[in-house]
Amino acid sequence: MITNRKSAEPYLNGGKSRAASRHLWGCLGFISCFAIAGGCMTNPTNNQHLGYYYGSTSKPVPAGGFIEQPNTVVNLEAFEWKTGRWVTIATTRSSRSPVQWDGRTWYPWQTRAVRLDTTRFWNSYWGESKAKLRAVANGGSLFTFDNWDWTPDSTIGEVSEGVNGIEVTIYGWQFDIDP
Repeated sequence: MITNRKSAEPYLNGGKSRAASRHLWGCLGFISCFAIAGGCMTNPTNNQHLGYYYGSTSKPVPAGGFIEQPNTVVNLEAFEWKTGRWVTIATTRSSRSPVQWDGRTWYPWQTRAVRLDTTRFWNSYWGESKAKLRAVANGGSLFTFDNWDWTPDSTIGEVSEGVNGIEVTIYGWQFDIDP
């Protein structure tokens, strides 16, 4: 275990710039936080545009990702703008069938596609609306991504470059047609 960052830098970055070292430490921090959070939501991604909606509900929003425990409850939550609270809108369980990735065991999870109530979960302005979503398992929010650029050869460190935080903002048009 490396306890002193400054003395470890020459060994970790191979003499590269401090910027490369900061990037490496960011990836290491993500990996350790990823292990603590125990998973992620890979869909939807942050700033994803879902197209149009009309009436009281939006287009269906699918959600999914991976966690480190089988058969674990995962709640999809939406932010309710009027109350400022997170509300569970779908519940699922992670698979019992593992996926091996980057030397670790993961269990996929996926919710049914959910239609978000426009009066509760969409914040509208100038014809466009936004909603916030997050996934929660084992009492903690799962990591989310700006982009999920994954291949079977990707490492956790490579995928961490697309990490956004623990919630995503999605967008939709408040019209009957897609502009």
